[in-house]
Amino acid sequence: MSAQKELDRYYDMVEEVITELGTRAEQCRTLDTHGEVIPGQWNLAKGSAKILADVYTTAEGLSYFCVAAPVMMITASDPNKLYEKLLKLNHQMYSASFSINQGWVWLRILRECEGMDKKECRSTFDRVGWYADQYDDMLKNEFGGSVT
Repeated sequence: MSAQKELDRYYDMVEEVITELGTRAEQCRTLDTHGEVIPGQWNLAKGSAKILADVYTTAEGLSYFCVAAPVMMITASDPNKLYEKLLKLNHQMYSASFSINQGWVWLRILRECEGMDKKECRSTFDRVGWYADQYDDMLKNEFGGSVT
């Protein structure tokens, strides 16, 4: 199977799962600045959490599936207590983890596409959505982060 056909198979799997979650997959597709669909990218919501999904191939030819949620912008003057809290929460979660990128706290799961079945794809969405919805308001209230 060609690399693009394999990637298309994962695109289709993600769209099936998004549909199972009760959202029309075509409405979740990410658009570029010209309104064109960006293949392999979707945006949806779980409660108060935004969820971004991405299926992509690296320069080395490896395909990955990432589901991530921007939790909050870091606004604390001394974020060390937030970082400690995130590390403690990381230890309690299954598969998912918090990370920091460009001043934002993210919650995500990143895995190889190879070997992923529909059940694993669904559990990735469920897990990121559940954790992000559980922790976003709690962390913003405790540490004063923002979502804009």
